[in-house]
Amino acid sequence: MRQFELSDDVSNSGDTAPWLSCGPLVDVPAAMAAIALSSRRFPGAPPRTDADQAWKLFLSHARNERALDAVRSDAPFQDGVIEATGRIAQGVRAGTPMSDAILLAVSTLFYDKLDASEGAPFVDFLVAEKGLPYALDVLLTCLEKMRIKRTYTDGVLTWHIAADRDLQFSQHPLLFSPTELALRAHLSHAAPALWEQCAQTLREAVPRMPEQRQALLGALLPDLPDVSDAMVRARGFVLRSNDSWLNTTASASVRMQALESGNPHEGTNGFYEVPAAVAAVVLELGAEAVALLRSGVQIDLAAEGLTWIGTPDAVEILARRVLASDSGRALELLTMAVRRWPYAALAALAELSAPERYMPLTLRDLLAGLVAAHLDALPAFKPWLSESAAALLDTIMARIASAGEIADVADLPPVLVNPPWLKTRKKAKALSLEPLALAPSAHWSDQEREQMRQEDRDGVPTVFGDAFTVPRDAAQAAAVGDMAGVLAVWEAYARPGNSAVGSCVHAFIDLPAPYNAAVWNALAGNKIESPGYAVATLGLHGLPGYVTMCERRPGTDLGYMRHIAAVELAAPMARAYVILKAKEVRATARRWLLAYPEHAACGLIAPALGKPGAGCDQAADVLRMLAAAGHDALLMQVAGRYQQAAVSAALRALLDQDPLEMVPAKIPVAPAFWRVDTFTRPRLASNGKALSDHALDLLGDMLRFPQGVRVYAGITQVRQACTPASLAAFAWDLFGAWELDFGNPKENWAFAAIGGARRRQPGAQAGADDPRLARRRLACAGRIRPRCAGRNRHRDRHDATERDRATRRHGEPARKGARGDNAGRGGAQHDRRRTGRPPDARTRSRRARHPAARLRPAPVPGRLR
Repeated sequence: MRQFELSDDVSNSGDTAPWLSCGPLVDVPAAMAAIALSSRRFPGAPPRTDADQAWKLFLSHARNERALDAVRSDAPFQDGVIEATGRIAQGVRAGTPMSDAILLAVSTLFYDKLDASEGAPFVDFLVAEKGLPYALDVLLTCLEKMRIKRTYTDGVLTWHIAADRDLQFSQHPLLFSPTELALRAHLSHAAPALWEQCAQTLREAVPRMPEQRQALLGALLPDLPDVSDAMVRARGFVLRSNDSWLNTTASASVRMQALESGNPHEGTNGFYEVPAAVAAVVLELGAEAVALLRSGVQIDLAAEGLTWIGTPDAVEILARRVLASDSGRALELLTMAVRRWPYAALAALAELSAPERYMPLTLRDLLAGLVAAHLDALPAFKPWLSESAAALLDTIMARIASAGEIADVADLPPVLVNPPWLKTRKKAKALSLEPLALAPSAHWSDQEREQMRQEDRDGVPTVFGDAFTVPRDAAQAAAVGDMAGVLAVWEAYARPGNSAVGSCVHAFIDLPAPYNAAVWNALAGNKIESPGYAVATLGLHGLPGYVTMCERRPGTDLGYMRHIAAVELAAPMARAYVILKAKEVRATARRWLLAYPEHAACGLIAPALGKPGAGCDQAADVLRMLAAAGHDALLMQVAGRYQQAAVSAALRALLDQDPLEMVPAKIPVAPAFWRVDTFTRPRLASNGKALSDHALDLLGDMLRFPQGVRVYAGITQVRQACTPASLAAFAWDLFGAWELDFGNPKENWAFAAIGGARRRQPGAQAGADDPRLARRRLACAGRIRPRCAGRNRHRDRHDATERDRATRRHGEPARKGARGDNAGRGGAQHDRRRTGRPPDARTRSRRARHPAARLRPAPVPGRLR
């Protein structure tokens, strides 16, 4: 999509709305314009004219389809089917008109196997070989007399030709196949006299066509609206889904009358699902296409067509789709339109938001961002807006202006005055080291070891029986000392897709040593249902497999290493401790690291002092944790085993590093949704002054630092310097902006900023702004997967009940006419099941009820807490 630079200088005489004075109102992406159905006004690229090439292309596809069944075909077509089948097999180009019609029917079967550049090969062949009038007559024969149908006999698909005029001619899932529409391109490029001849042929053919197929004739003549007008009038201006194509080629007055008649366009046969048709509608009708696309806006392609039109009406329709649906695609398309047409969006969202008491926060955030970005242009909008919309803009402008006095540099915390990551830093020399050797050891009593052998996980018994089919010949190979044979048998059994191997741990662990350890070390990458049996049986002999197990499945298998001390386990333990989100898993890793600090040091000093990267940062964080836990002397003693002064000095420098200097080598660039002028500014606790744009940008840098076990010390400085309420409001604004960016997981630092937020105001319902609820809301919009779907219905009902109580307590009525959140998910039944109330009694969350000033309660964000 082309990008245009908008100027905020819209100081005109007031005779032209601002959105009309900033360039063309229609901007169809080049890729879509290239595939649009052609007309004589927008002919596009000419179709193929090489008959030889088109015929060869047709044959190459037709021969891959199942041959037509002449016996099952109706009697009038049996001879034609036999002839057509022979022409395909023998490559015979010439034939009777009936066989050409049947070959045209065959060409509709492989529409989905053709590239866009290949066109419609049989139509192109007919036009090039025998002329456009002949090709048109062949199509009319198909439409008037036949239908290609499929039959399954003993599960085998066959095709035949039937004298069926009740449905569309082809088996295309929509009303018209690309093959039928292909003649439109040839007509668009025809010479005037030839076009007139063909147009007259189509006019005369309408009365004898089955009514449900007549719309194609109108679709083939976009330059003669009177043909479509006549058919619309004949239907009393009420068009069912099969006839919706007539609105694309009818005149404006007839089209508007048909639209006002409330034609439903139900079903899937409308033009809304054909990209070439939607592109053609926007090209042909321009801004007038809004009225036509409105009734299909629930279909993504029609909604996408509205994003190409820069009028307030188009943006408003997209915004109303967001109101009526939790679809993530709906919000994505609206955001595309807002970015492409900011002036039209300003007017549309202001008019939509002003009278709407329950406007979702996402739409108000979009509007607030537009106001902040185009403050200088707003006076030109006032004469074109309603009083309520203009007043809403004034309210938002006042909020932006009320940011208050900006804090002086001298008032800021040190990290915002001299940010360490902007200084020229002396890079520490990376040392090329290998982990130190230290013998592994097992630390368990006989009772603890036997207890682990008997552990039952995931309902799998610890005693192997005959419940599973396992490779018994592995034992035979072991009996004759064939190690390679034993491994080959089990590796073949553990082929991809065979999950049964995970339940066979006893079968290979009970092999004699060393075969059991060899098989375990080879198979440990699979999900093993009862790994405790393997660990307790093999002890240290299974160490390579333990490392693989901890690397592949740290969330479930890390705890089985509680009795095993090994240098090889240090890296996976460090990774789990630093980067995994589950507190239980991180705690398990931390216990292991503290229990075996010498083994951890031997494995982690080398990567911590090596080349920068994720492994380096993880190892460094763990070594600092060990030092803080009282193992500083041990770490230095282990470093001394390298017998290199540089190693001891580098480790000492790492452990003594100023926390403010612990910044990543590379800081991610701020995303597009980072707009500090739209965020509530944190205020200093000392004097109430707000942070400047530059200070906020620095805070954003810190928030984008990798999220590990430690919070960057600079964040702590900001948290201590600013009021909790202002930090909370800033964090929620940041979260809302990230949500508008469709919850991009690559930018989930914005979600992490709210952390474990809670409302702390008296009378507010507990947990209403819990990040879990924010996550659920994103899950409903299709942007992330809910964590506990199906397990938290009781809690969801409790949350809904609490919202009801809060609504009554605060004196706000429940909103009637919920916005269709449950469309496609069980409707009213689903809603009643989750809330205990019918759909019309649902209430919105409190965040969706805030006025334009976007006032929020003040939770305490996790990373800013």
